Amino acid sequence: MGSVISNGLTNGAIYAIVAFGFVLIYRNSGVMNFAHPQIGMIGGFFFFSLWVEQSWPYMLALICGVGLSALISLGTRQLLAPQETNPLNMLLGTLGVGGILTWYALDTWGSTPLFVPSVGSGVVVEFWDMRFRGAALLVIGSLVVVTVGAGLFYRYARTGLALRSVADDPIAATYMGIDVGRMSSLTWAVSGALAGLAGVLVSPFINMDPFFMSLLFLRALTAALLAGMRSLPLTALAGVSIGILEAQLVRETSEPGLTELVLVIVIIAVLLIRPQSLGRRTA
Repeated sequence: MGSVISNGLTNGAIYAIVAFGFVLIYRNSGVMNFAHPQIGMIGGFFFFSLWVEQSWPYMLALICGVGLSALISLGTRQLLAPQETNPLNMLLGTLGVGGILTWYALDTWGSTPLFVPSVGSGVVVEFWDMRFRGAALLVIGSLVVVTVGAGLFYRYARTGLALRSVADDPIAATYMGIDVGRMSSLTWAVSGALAGLAGVLVSPFINMDPFFMSLLFLRALTAALLAGMRSLPLTALAGVSIGILEAQLVRETSEPGLTELVLVIVIIAVLLIRPQSLGRRTA
């Protein structure tokens, strides 16, 4: 049982970090960014190129990978800004950006899976029949830092309060003198950074190919929907719960696709039972 919880916590933390990006953009603009996994994928590959191929220091390569994803996400927002009042066009636009990024990754890094060494492999922490190695501790620690940091930022920082105002009611925020466009750009950049962070953190656990982040899409989307596309702490809880559920299902059965089937059922149930939770509040 300890291995189920430890594996579930690690995987769930990654799902939650990816889901944070979905929640931030949807909460800000009502747009579902379907390029989000591909944005994180590019950041992960850039990290691989710098750390593994160029032997850059780990933290510097991580920062560069996260920064590149943030810039790509910001560029996506700027590209699609003329369609910002039309969520459907924005959604279709993000699908197009995702396709372009996938093509670029295939052309640059190819389709052969790449291996990323595990950071801190010599570090092992054991308690309550659970074992965590360095890479897993980094993932879980990142989730805690991001969740707590975001909570404090949105509650106390001036920019965080402005972002909350835009998310609650962009029209009222405009009347209050808040630059809604600037806040939207900041949200997209932060969302991209989180996608890049997830791409870097998950890389030691799977073989990297241009579709490795797309495998997380369904799990992250389920976590975001369970949290109503609004609450980051609830998103973190939902992501970890999905990770533990998945680890338990893998332990109990070898039936392929069972996890995906359960998640699709959960998504349908959420959309049918409380579709109003996905709406953005306006004055």
